[in-house]
Amino acid sequence: MQRLETENEHEEVLMAMGAIYLEENSLLDELYEILEADLIGDEEPSAEARDFICQHIVENFFRLDMNFAEEMRADCLDLLQEMWDVHDRSSALVSIQALFTTGHRTKFNVLKVNTQSLYKFKEIFKFDFDESEEIQLSDEEFEKLATWIERANSFVPVPGILAWDVARYIHLVRMCFFVGYLSDKEAWDKLNALWPLVENKFSSWNEFAQSFLIGRTFWAGSEDPELKSVCERLLGNKASPWLYYPIKV
Repeated sequence: MQRLETENEHEEVLMAMGAIYLEENSLLDELYEILEADLIGDEEPSAEARDFICQHIVENFFRLDMNFAEEMRADCLDLLQEMWDVHDRSSALVSIQALFTTGHRTKFNVLKVNTQSLYKFKEIFKFDFDESEEIQLSDEEFEKLATWIERANSFVPVPGILAWDVARYIHLVRMCFFVGYLSDKEAWDKLNALWPLVENKFSSWNEFAQSFLIGRTFWAGSEDPELKSVCERLLGNKASPWLYYPIKV
């Protein structure tokens, strides 16, 4: 029998870290409607109400299969292929391992100490691209990126853009399980392997959201207002897992 639910506090926090990608579907709106009677007012919910709220949070945000219906499988397969170049078990394992060991955080950390030399900056930026892959960036665009990274240093949290890699890693593992590239045991093992990397790295969910959004901007070259809104909902919605599961346990 497959294990689909979390078994400890560490797994709950990890699933909460992956909630950003599930909340893209505005789950909190539906969840709030179900829980509204227990969430009205500024008073803390009773212990009984809190248990009821957490039960629904677990069902909507923490299941390994993301509570996806079988008809979502084709969409997940397409997304894995288009966004991750994952088309079978072997490529899934490669992508998961790459996120675990380096992700985008490694390049970001190296680039931010090499913003003064355009030559060095360009070489570092291009080092993990295929040789045949043409980089469509002018010197002026490289300089703008270096300037942005230099400015980001003043507000980037201590963990850098770790949250960006972590949230993507968790979502990638869950999708690979859902489409059958990983067993439930393999998926939980890979998720739990992440814990030493994130334990006590973030002081708050606000810091986690900031780390994620800076990483997303670094990857895309521009801000994403929709993902910013997702993080704001997770930080403020009374039905959010971020309000019930502290990031430090």
